[in-house]
Amino acid sequence: MKISEEMLQKAFDEINEENIRTIRDAYNKIQRWVIADFPKRSAHRYPNKKAVIFRDLEFNYKQLDELANAFANSLIE
Repeated sequence: MKISEEMLQKAFDEINEENIRTIRDAYNKIQRWVIADFPKRSAHRYPNKKAVIFRDLEFNYKQLDELANAFANSLIE
């Protein structure tokens, strides 16, 4: 079953048993919530909200998610 972006967004918006199953089906690897899942969820819910502020650097959740994905992909290559 193909899960649409809208269904996935709804699943990230409200955590309950049904939505956890939807997310598991989409990613087929989430067995439980771990700390690493929260930035991804926050990127969907609050993409423009500040996630990291360090000295003169600021990243919102969307940027943080994109940077984390780029870093993870570079480790795979």
